[in-house]
Amino acid sequence: MKSKVFLFLLVSAVTLMSGCDKAKVDIQSGSGVMTYDGVSYPFDFSTAATFPSGDKYTHSAIFTNTKNENSSVSFSFAVKDGNPEKGITDGTYKTSLGGDYTAHFSVTGAGDDLEGTMIVSKSGDTYTFDFNGITIDENAEKKPVKFTYTGKIVNE
Repeated sequence: MKSKVFLFLLVSAVTLMSGCDKAKVDIQSGSGVMTYDGVSYPFDFSTAATFPSGDKYTHSAIFTNTKNENSSVSFSFAVKDGNPEKGITDGTYKTSLGGDYTAHFSVTGAGDDLEGTMIVSKSGDTYTFDFNGITIDENAEKKPVKFTYTGKIVNE
């Protein structure tokens, strides 16, 4: 599982960097929490980007905790579509492995792709992300994951 997490983070970083001339990145702060395996993990930071992905564009949001020095905790959500300017918009998204809507999380020692429902809402320039789903690692017991985050994510 650790290799899957590392591979996901490596591919995400390389993809983002390789498309930097066309990527639009925005960094904001907000607040949120993820609950996995009975433990709650706070979040206070988000990065959003739009970059080319084959014949589509990927609009992604990556959430972390800048104050957590002892572990690596992240949650990511991505939408693939044909619009280079739209970014992540209001709506309800059903996430799946390899689909146009994906979600992933990692905590020290664990991480997985997620299947579930992400609800995105917007008020002014502030977004709220609410996710409820399960891990989908075929080699491990499925566990529930809940995530919520409110903050600014500018779609430039």
